[in-house]
Amino acid sequence: MTGYAEKLQKDLGDLSARVNASAMDALQNLFDRLLGTNVVLEDGRVGTIKALREPERGPHGNPSASIKIMFYDGSGHLEFTISQSGWGGRHGRP
Repeated sequence: MTGYAEKLQKDLGDLSARVNASAMDALQNLFDRLLGTNVVLEDGRVGTIKALREPERGPHGNPSASIKIMFYDGSGHLEFTISQSGWGGRHGRP
């Protein structure tokens, strides 16, 4: 690999690490804010958002987490996965 290609690969790795760190921080904040929130569906059922899987990094460093809405009437629950699906901008640079 040439010196230019090595530098480019290092710069891309550094950027990816910054993006993934920001994404993990944002996901943890979102996850914490959602937990315990009540949800009311159109059919009148009410449930509370609970943790299903805490935020964690996937094999490529991108974070994801899972939540569930537990319905008070015992009718069951719904599960959702929240994950980083992309990014843009200059992450960490003015």
